[in-house]
Amino acid sequence: MKTGGRKGKGPEKGKGAPRKKLPKVDYSNIKWRINVPFRPPKRVKTGLRSVDKYFGGGLPKGLTVLVGGAGSGKTKLAQSIAKYGDFEKVYYFTCEVSSDAPDRNEFEHVDRIDYTMYRPKWDRAVAELKAFVEHDEPDLVVIDSLSSFLSGSTKALAESDIREGVSIIHMTFDGVVPIIGISEIRGSGFSETPAGGRGVEHSCNLLVYMENMYVKFKGQEIYGEIGEHVWLSRVLKDKQGLASSDECRVVYRNDKPYFIKVRR
Repeated sequence: MKTGGRKGKGPEKGKGAPRKKLPKVDYSNIKWRINVPFRPPKRVKTGLRSVDKYFGGGLPKGLTVLVGGAGSGKTKLAQSIAKYGDFEKVYYFTCEVSSDAPDRNEFEHVDRIDYTMYRPKWDRAVAELKAFVEHDEPDLVVIDSLSSFLSGSTKALAESDIREGVSIIHMTFDGVVPIIGISEIRGSGFSETPAGGRGVEHSCNLLVYMENMYVKFKGQEIYGEIGEHVWLSRVLKDKQGLASSDECRVVYRNDKPYFIKVRR
């Protein structure tokens, strides 16, 4: 005769099933967590006064992404910081054109790391970057560009792989060394993102958007003279909240960058 129930299987879930008991906690052992002093990481000064002021005291230790379209001045800014910044050793990873790196005959503190040929897959590339940093301890690393460095070949890399590679770079080098990563823009209008999508925006300490504007109309004269091409920059994200939120024009004097606030 059947007696019903679930013989030998214990009470059904949600019907008297035993709940896991929480461990006992001694408050005196956890109260140290209240109001723990916060010591924000220090920025690494570049020695370029305008750059340091614009970025809130210098570059963060970790990933700074310069994002923008072709001709927006990303490489120009990275080159200038590498050449004239107050650094003893800079590693400049060229992944598209070897000549993008500063000339070592003129700038002896800048070493060109050539990834224009025989690129490994993205996980191996990040591991090699880690080996370079741990062995030689450079003061600054520039990767031109992130998507090419992570691609493993001349073929386009899946957005998900770029996103994962950038995320690992961010986690690996956060608080270790300043890294400037150059990224092209994907999409247009409200759908514009760095290569790799929105995840890349979250996987960095500092995100700087750059563009090249042709001053065409009278109302655009706040940016420059009509008929002039100008470089513009604005910080979209700063994890520490130290960088300027102003839209700035980027000009070069003796090849050194200066950020000039656009006055509306």
